[in-house]
Amino acid sequence: MVGVSIQLKMKTKKERELEYKRNLEIKTRQIFLGLIYVFTVVLGSLARMPESYWSSRSNIINKLFVKVGWFWTTIVFIIYAIRVIHNNKLEQIKSIVRWGFATLYWYIFTQWFFGPSVMDRVFVITGGVCSNKTSETFEAHVCRRGGGDWNNGHDVSGHCFLLIHASLFMLEEASVLFHRSNNWSETMKNKILNWFFVGLLLLWWWMLLMTAVYFHTLWEKFTGTLLGILYWGLMYGFIFPKYMPCMMPYDSDELEKN
Repeated sequence: MVGVSIQLKMKTKKERELEYKRNLEIKTRQIFLGLIYVFTVVLGSLARMPESYWSSRSNIINKLFVKVGWFWTTIVFIIYAIRVIHNNKLEQIKSIVRWGFATLYWYIFTQWFFGPSVMDRVFVITGGVCSNKTSETFEAHVCRRGGGDWNNGHDVSGHCFLLIHASLFMLEEASVLFHRSNNWSETMKNKILNWFFVGLLLLWWWMLLMTAVYFHTLWEKFTGTLLGILYWGLMYGFIFPKYMPCMMPYDSDELEKN
């Protein structure tokens, strides 16, 4: 019995060491990723650049991609998750569920929250009005559809929010690939899908930089950046690992084998 007890204690100690190493590795990577996007917004905001193609809201990348950014994120992510990241049905289903959580967060903040979205509510609460409406208008898309502009309120940068939220979500989900050395060669065979995935991430980063350079006040970009990081930091850094470990993109065995 004593031998069994000692063995159990040794196993418990080893598990604690592995857990500490695992958490340190994950937290270090997450901090590094978060800082990349924070520094992008800060440096872009400090830059003084002349007017260019990218300073126009009507540039083709903004109109065809960023304006429907979550659509492109969804298409690329789901295909990549099913064809490359995960090779079994259960993990594929869980990745879709996590996408559902991320989509709900995006939807509440930008589309609808029992009426106007959270961002529209913030704008109106802080004194925002639609320039060409005599009656009250509480939604940005309604105002702009009528040819008006949002004025006076705090206009949280939706671009900063979307581009950071989408990028960190995609990067966290794909990070499991680095814990599967035996699958790495298989992953590299999917060259076209890899290019689409990485290409979208680079496009989102570039448009984030252009947003930081040309649009919004520093405070509006700060709140957009904060909200863009919030879901990723809260769910992948706290809720999933502490209360829903089965919903993490990777499990303990994968991390211990790394």
